[in-house]
Amino acid sequence: MFLLDADSNSYTTSPDLVFSATDLVTASECGYRLLRILDEKLGRAPRAQFPADEMLQRAAALGDVHEHRVLDELVAEHGLWSPGHRSGVYDVEPAASLDRATLVAKHEESLRALHSGAAVVFQAAFFDGVFHGRSDFLVRQDDGAYAVWDTKLARHAKVGALLQLAAYGDQLQAASIPTADEVTLVLGDRRRSLHRLPDLLPVFRERRVRFLALVHGHRGQPDRVTWGAPGVDACGRCDYCAEQVLASRDLLLVAGMTADRRARLQGQDIATIDDLAAMPDHPEDAALTRLQEQARLQVGTITVDGGVTYRDAGGAERTLSYRLLPQHTLGSLPTPSPGDIFFDFEGDPLWQDPGDGSWGIEYLFGVVEEPTVDGGEPPFRPFWAHSRTEERAALVRFLDYVRQRRLQYPDLHIYHYAAYEKSALRRLSLVHVIGEDAVDTLLREGVLVDLYDTVRHSLRISERSYSLKKLEPLYMGGTPRAGDVTDAGASVVAYAAYCAARDAGDSTAAAEILAGISDYNRYDCLSTLGLRDWLLGLRHGTGQDVQGRPADHAAPPDAADLPVASPADLPSYGPVPEEARLLAYLGDLPAGTGKQPDQQAIALVAAAVGYHRRERKQFWWSHFDRLASPAHEWDTARDVLVFRTLEVVQDWARPTSRSNPVRVLKATGTLSVGADVREGSTYFAIYDAPVPPDADSIDSSGRGRGGWFGVEVTELSEDADGVATVVFREKLRRGAPERPELPMALAPDQPLMTRSMQNALVALADRVGQALPDVSADPALDLLRRIPPRLAGGAELPAAPLHGDGYAEAITAALQLLDDSYLAVQGPPGTGKTHTSGRTSSPGWCASGGRWASWRSRMPWSRTCCAVPSGQVSPPTRWPNARRRRTRPGRNGPTTTSRA
Repeated sequence: MFLLDADSNSYTTSPDLVFSATDLVTASECGYRLLRILDEKLGRAPRAQFPADEMLQRAAALGDVHEHRVLDELVAEHGLWSPGHRSGVYDVEPAASLDRATLVAKHEESLRALHSGAAVVFQAAFFDGVFHGRSDFLVRQDDGAYAVWDTKLARHAKVGALLQLAAYGDQLQAASIPTADEVTLVLGDRRRSLHRLPDLLPVFRERRVRFLALVHGHRGQPDRVTWGAPGVDACGRCDYCAEQVLASRDLLLVAGMTADRRARLQGQDIATIDDLAAMPDHPEDAALTRLQEQARLQVGTITVDGGVTYRDAGGAERTLSYRLLPQHTLGSLPTPSPGDIFFDFEGDPLWQDPGDGSWGIEYLFGVVEEPTVDGGEPPFRPFWAHSRTEERAALVRFLDYVRQRRLQYPDLHIYHYAAYEKSALRRLSLVHVIGEDAVDTLLREGVLVDLYDTVRHSLRISERSYSLKKLEPLYMGGTPRAGDVTDAGASVVAYAAYCAARDAGDSTAAAEILAGISDYNRYDCLSTLGLRDWLLGLRHGTGQDVQGRPADHAAPPDAADLPVASPADLPSYGPVPEEARLLAYLGDLPAGTGKQPDQQAIALVAAAVGYHRRERKQFWWSHFDRLASPAHEWDTARDVLVFRTLEVVQDWARPTSRSNPVRVLKATGTLSVGADVREGSTYFAIYDAPVPPDADSIDSSGRGRGGWFGVEVTELSEDADGVATVVFREKLRRGAPERPELPMALAPDQPLMTRSMQNALVALADRVGQALPDVSADPALDLLRRIPPRLAGGAELPAAPLHGDGYAEAITAALQLLDDSYLAVQGPPGTGKTHTSGRTSSPGWCASGGRWASWRSRMPWSRTCCAVPSGQVSPPTRWPNARRRRTRPGRNGPTTTSRA
């Protein structure tokens, strides 16, 4: 966004305001930041100076590398543009200045490149008098239209990126350049995210109208923007907002404050942390009571149980106070063991694997052990990893270290702070398909102890953050961290510097950087140890007996704990033997052979066998994490409907003499944006502790909540204020007692049972494993290896005649020629797949949905796997000689299958 001298043909002498796609993104994220920047451009306010964010700078540099990598690939494919080679890549050099004549010249140069037929125009410049922008890539399609491409380091499409794509598509259309309907985001892991421009343009144009109204309305009045101005949204997180949050003592200073609660309080004229602290108590609102106590603690108007005065890193004197909650959970801390260890990960989310382009690495597993003698130095054990292969090896070494130590100290626990360590171990075990049993055992047996969970259930502190760093003055002697690496962001930046020094051959500098990271990680582990000991001291002061910590049911429970699920459908915690055999074969391959088609196909089969197990693990982990978390954290969760009110519409009764008892309840609550609650679907009803012992699921670690699966929502409505009313139906299992207790929320139901799919994948893996090292002819493997279909006599796939039934005839002919192979039939929505399917005549077919289908023909000469990702026509959904279709209810509507 910048000001440009008025056009000589203009009736006004006021500078024109020129905006960019980036400004539209800024407006969508934070209107306050946008208007602050505008005030700086207009001279109403001095330019703000904020400390440089090294993480953002590194991300920007990596973004440039990513963009030029894509550019190099396009140049390698098409060559460079020249007058004699107009089908190459045309590079529009940046404008030397932002004057009107230069901007117009660059716009016209870009249009000439497009009209010349360039295969790609890089950094095409657009200027229409009010909009200026530079598109990453405009790529010519086979029909001559240009598609907008943009590069983003993100791993999935975000609103801002889609707005930018739409902005350049809009400029192409305004310039009468043929424009493709599909736009592309080249993501950081090199995947391409495709989107339809006609779907994006209406949103973009509506956002542009709102943007122009906001900026011109603000420009038309003389005052600079003020914090909290009506109609000006603020994100509350950016540098501009953070400055004002502190200056105005905004409610966002209160630890745990949500945007929704802040808005409701502002509607009651409660605008600052001081207002909230002075607000009369509302004991009926537990979440508000918690926030009020937090505010009073932060402003110092409440009695405290202890505290410490210390000097921060800048030398300023500060006081940190705390209160012990009446219903604290200090008693659930495990009994100390001489084998206890204190664990902390260091990871770099911006590290990219040079092999497969995947992002993120856990480069240090740091462990501090209990001192071997009283007052001794706690031993520190680092497990380093500087590649994906080394990360896998570090995970194996760490888990083996824990296993060996547990043999020596069976009662040990692994202490960490916040959920990252638990989540990272889960993720690594799934990504590397190793150690799944070991990680699940640690979770099931409650070996991992999150001290943040204890802190949030037991303490209030006089800080807006409950990070480990903020707690340290209470137990680390009041000495702030020292050294070059003092926080997680600095650790990430330091690791990038280490990689650069290592790659440059500067081993001395690389070793110094690693030593700094190691010291930081060791301090984190020592801090976790200090926090554990301090919390135990608080518990001793309360006079509570040591109780020990019960098991943490973070992994799928046994079949006996889930009467609603079939035991055969509950997965093993680790790979099945058929999967393990393929993984072992792949692990023994020489380096560099994993990219061959045969090995790729074997790897895909192995991954497919474990797919349902991994997905089910993710559900159960989330399920038990949810049950153990404080209820106020559900308020902003998209997958939980927390009840405000609840009434019994119909108490337990049998609809018929042979039915199980049923109860109908009616509740109200607020649905979060994106919530997936719908009529006819089933959910898990969450009950607060104590939960009856016959519940389908009970979490015995955190708060002891539990409940029942299969609760059906029969009615759903939402009023103008966003309050949802749901009517739902609970059903008792046969012989279960009627329960008077009432649920407190609805959450996702357990995953659908996929036994038949899993069995089919295991059978495929078994066939593949028995044939190793050869890869046998198999329809599924042919498809994964991208081998063209094998037809009898070496024939080629029949061409589709250009008449009404051409595709149907070609499909029929191909099916009759298949030689133990597959036929892939493709088609996007609306291209006549269903019509063509109905006119195809061939014996034996099984199809499901219209996206993926797999079937085995009755004919002895053919076994077919049919995939439908994108193309022209699809398989038929039913054949005259098919058996009766069977329909079973699913979470997202009925799922239909048919068998030949």
